[in-house]
Amino acid sequence: MQSQAIKTLALALGGLILAAGFAPSSAGAPAPSGKGVEEEPPRDAARPEEDASLQGQRPRRRPPTAAKELQARYDLFKGGRRMWGHGVGRKVALTFDDGPHYQTTPRLLDHLDSFGVKATFFVNSQRFHPRGLITGKSFAVLEEAHRRGHLIGNHTHSHPNLPESPADKQRREIEMGDAAIEEVIGTSSYLFRPPFGAMSPFAGKLLDQRGSVVVMWNLGSDDDKNFNVAKIVNTLMWKLTRHGGGIVLLHDTHYWSIEAVPPFLRAVQIESCRLLAEGEEPYEVVGLEAFHQPRRGMAREPGGHRAWLERRAALGELCRRGPRGSLPEFLRGE
Repeated sequence: MQSQAIKTLALALGGLILAAGFAPSSAGAPAPSGKGVEEEPPRDAARPEEDASLQGQRPRRRPPTAAKELQARYDLFKGGRRMWGHGVGRKVALTFDDGPHYQTTPRLLDHLDSFGVKATFFVNSQRFHPRGLITGKSFAVLEEAHRRGHLIGNHTHSHPNLPESPADKQRREIEMGDAAIEEVIGTSSYLFRPPFGAMSPFAGKLLDQRGSVVVMWNLGSDDDKNFNVAKIVNTLMWKLTRHGGGIVLLHDTHYWSIEAVPPFLRAVQIESCRLLAEGEEPYEVVGLEAFHQPRRGMAREPGGHRAWLERRAALGELCRRGPRGSLPEFLRGE
């Protein structure tokens, strides 16, 4: 009788639990809702297994349209002529070597965003590949640079002097750099800058076979010798006035180089407004696409005449409102 009463009581309690919308859980985990099954989260809700930042995984693949646009952007450079920075008028492209660095490059990305400028990063793949505790941080920084619309180019794996390296090492350095970059951007880059600006006949032939274009520079900042902002900006402005435009070389591994970017861009804006007011061609800070020269035929302005008109209108509006801040004191009267 006593056992029968216990069974009856247990059944009654079970019925009350089911009526309240709960089910027993042997593992002590949260019970499902009154529907008896776990509700599926909204499709746009972030799932833990899809959150790359939480799991240390790569972000989800880009949509097909975005992937095609990205590939077309890099394919533009395939098989192009060597770039030196000359012959395109008062256009200025920013390039940064030897990164990415997880401590300095993020601040640079914010500086560039504040001026609406897109740059090109020539990276050493040993900084982010293979991924470890430190290299994983730099890998994430490079992905962020790519996400913000900056171009990524190959600066070899470990920054050797190519003419002084055996042929097999030159090949390995170039191929490792290309492969690591493709893992980040999802396509071939075709942009290459040799360490120290030193090319070898073997590397030149190999790069031609791979369709890569060699990108040099004519506006060196000397930031490996000038360790302060004033000297870097003065050097760049002096060379810019002398050459009339070109490709800037800086290093995103030096904090003094990073902090020289805002005053340099501000100085270029002020000088551009002065030139525009005098009826002369102003400076334009553009992407590396503006310096591309195909091996056959004539180069076309990226985006066409409409893009040029949009940039000129934006500059005119900037000059009417006044450029960002005033000319740095160390540049006044130079």
